[in-house]
Amino acid sequence: LYVKVFGRMFPKAATFAAKPLKDKLKDVRGMANVGAQTFIDQCMYHPFVYFPIFYCTKEAVMADTPDFSRALGMYRANFQEDMRALWKVWVPFTMINFSFMPMHLR
Repeated sequence: LYVKVFGRMFPKAATFAAKPLKDKLKDVRGMANVGAQTFIDQCMYHPFVYFPIFYCTKEAVMADTPDFSRALGMYRANFQEDMRALWKVWVPFTMINFSFMPMHLR
């Protein structure tokens, strides 16, 4: 996702990440792209791909008889709490990641 898909969606992301900080602060489009990448990661990928897979995997590993409808019920029940916890920590770090890390290290 982060290298192949984001590389296509944001073709100048690698160039932006390689710029010195003073040049990044002048690059409004580059900063907007960091915001867009963060939005896709935190508001689309994690809530609708990562968390459902996490709860289903947890159910498959931890339950004697896995029930994926129960896993998805837990996903729905914990959604708001999970998202608040995710955003408290990962929005700032994701923005740093997308701003400074080379594409191949994401």
